[in-house]
Amino acid sequence: MKKDNQQELLLEKVMTLYDGIDLYKVNIERCREQDKNARVMSADTFNQLTTNIADDKRLESMPLGYIEKNGAGNEEFKIISGHHRIRAARSANVTEIFTMGIDEELSDAQIKSKQLAHNALSGFDDKQLLKELFDEIDDIDQKIKTGLQTGELIEKFSKVGLEDVSFDFEFKTIRVLFLESQFDKFEKICDLIDEKEKVMVADYESFNSIATAIRRASKHEDVRNVAAIFMKMGEIVNVYYRQLEKKLKEEAKQAKQNGKAKETQK
Repeated sequence: MKKDNQQELLLEKVMTLYDGIDLYKVNIERCREQDKNARVMSADTFNQLTTNIADDKRLESMPLGYIEKNGAGNEEFKIISGHHRIRAARSANVTEIFTMGIDEELSDAQIKSKQLAHNALSGFDDKQLLKELFDEIDDIDQKIKTGLQTGELIEKFSKVGLEDVSFDFEFKTIRVLFLESQFDKFEKICDLIDEKEKVMVADYESFNSIATAIRRASKHEDVRNVAAIFMKMGEIVNVYYRQLEKKLKEEAKQAKQNGKAKETQK
């Protein structure tokens, strides 16, 4: 393990992958970006990348770079490609990552050439196949993780806006995205329990109870998708009230029969 004189941060060569390319395990704070990077990423895309990394707790594609000593004589991992991945990993509180390090002396021209090549030589998507693959994903959370059409999905499934509504109390908003088939089923459940509104307001203090109920339903019903959890909770509530209505009717019927019996005795 290599350690600098200031901080004992991991910068460890794990193995040789190819001739001139090594696998490193690196503390995120030992990574340094190039002074210039032409590749840019929108805030929405970066936020989705950060969310994906936070959920997975790892990078699923390795950055490329090389080991270089800084002005203080401490070794650092200088990034060639993967700037946004490493920034997102840092934002997601991922502290250690695996990287590919070039174990050869590189000229400034070679570094810049590789940096541009990794950005430019990335191909493009066949739009028809891209749509087919996207449509085959049957989990709305996984659709969002792709980073594709997130804005369109939110606009399509969010029929109620709060922009023009004024509140004079503290509140939290929960937005749940449903696939069309899921939404149809959820609407039927809402109709069965006489819930016509698509925006439901509850006490602010109830938020933790709602979150706890969602986690319990997820665990006991073995469901991970949030929309599916809401559907399952709706089904449970529907069954509960059907049973309650049946019980109340039976009690009312029994009370009526008891009343008739008393009148007969008189």
